[in-house]
Amino acid sequence: LILSGSKTPLAAILFGLGMTLVLHATATGRIARFRLTRGLAGAIGVVVLVLIVVSAIFVLPIVLDLLGRDLTFSGRVTLWNFVLDRVQDRPLLGVGFRGFWTDINRQFYFEHFTWRSEDSTRAPFHAHSGYVDVRVELGWIGIGLLAILFVSTIRTVLRGFAAGLQPSP
Repeated sequence: LILSGSKTPLAAILFGLGMTLVLHATATGRIARFRLTRGLAGAIGVVVLVLIVVSAIFVLPIVLDLLGRDLTFSGRVTLWNFVLDRVQDRPLLGVGFRGFWTDINRQFYFEHFTWRSEDSTRAPFHAHSGYVDVRVELGWIGIGLLAILFVSTIRTVLRGFAAGLQPSP
């Protein structure tokens, strides 16, 4: 993640680790060797939830502005809409794996969606969204297969919990 040069995955990983610790503390009632009462664990959970909501509403726009970003993640939503409009002639099967981001299409996108970084100016190699890329490259059939994968994974996890394979506290 560090070598990717992107700050978003680092922020997401730190947020995820922090939330994991908070959820663990509220669910188990323990922080390291210290045992919390149910009321204190619940209060911590409520305080964290309120902090997340307040941060999302008030702090996130300020932080993004300081980083030179906006809430649309630097024009990605515009790119997604543009890409999805361009592949409307192949809705069922898509354009095929890596069939869209060819040099010709990249040249077209270079003129419309150019991201400037410290070292170069470049056009996108992908849609910056796995779901949009699946839709573009594999069409609605690919989206359906992805949905089946999600549902089967959730069912497998729920069956495991029902069978008593719950993680130990």
